[in-house]
Amino acid sequence: MMLQPASLAAPLWTPATGIALFSLAISATTFIYNYRVNRPKLLVRARKGDWYKWQDMIQKPSSYFTGEVLFQGIIELYNRSSRANAIHTYEFWAKNKTGRWEKLESEHYTNKQTEGSLVFNQTPLGLAPYSGAEARVQAFIKRPEAREIEIRIEVHDIFDKRYRIKVTATP
Repeated sequence: MMLQPASLAAPLWTPATGIALFSLAISATTFIYNYRVNRPKLLVRARKGDWYKWQDMIQKPSSYFTGEVLFQGIIELYNRSSRANAIHTYEFWAKNKTGRWEKLESEHYTNKQTEGSLVFNQTPLGLAPYSGAEARVQAFIKRPEAREIEIRIEVHDIFDKRYRIKVTATP
């Protein structure tokens, strides 16, 4: 009489295996859904109207002219996501007479000469979910030959996404 060896292998499909695979499928679906729904969605818009101006900069003494002009404007920022966002950088370019874009000089600036204080290029600028804010922007430009200057404004959020708009500045 010959003995046959007993099978030591467990069955491949058990209720625990089914529950584990079902849990994995639910987790993957939830991850994909949250990734798609909660991704950052920022909208940067130029404010309608005549909000983009450039003006000559006169430094002390008043007879000294630097050859630069000051660009100022207001942009609108809307957070269309269920996730909070914040602006951490502004970049500016101006189109020169040859049609190439030149990077402009800009930084966080507070103007205390007017009533109250105006803050330009405010960073960080926090945006709550499904909200909007206005941002005053400012940069320095070489004196243009034309009356109108085309300016490109780029905003960087905390998720390292870049958003661009183009505006036209007049004196």
